Amino acid sequence: MDTWATQEAHEFYFVEEVAEILRMDVKSVRRLIKQRRIAVYQDKPGAVVRIAHADLMAYLCRMRVEVEPEKEHKENKSEINAKEKVCG
Repeated sequence: MDTWATQEAHEFYFVEEVAEILRMDVKSVRRLIKQRRIAVYQDKPGAVVRIAHADLMAYLCRMRVEVEPEKEHKENKSEINAKEKVCG
């Protein structure tokens, strides 16, 4: 089954799509936009808002909290590569 992380990225998303991806309410995404925590593209005030894939990924990377792995827990290479690919 494909997940959002394995699907080909769209260039831009609508607010409703971002809410679905983040599993948040649309109001919560609009609040993040109003707080300028997610960058958006908009032709003029009141126009449809679009969010670039790169800006969504930048938001996700800023929200990531690093943790120390347990000594007994070893991540496989694909998990490590996926993390490096997303957040560099």
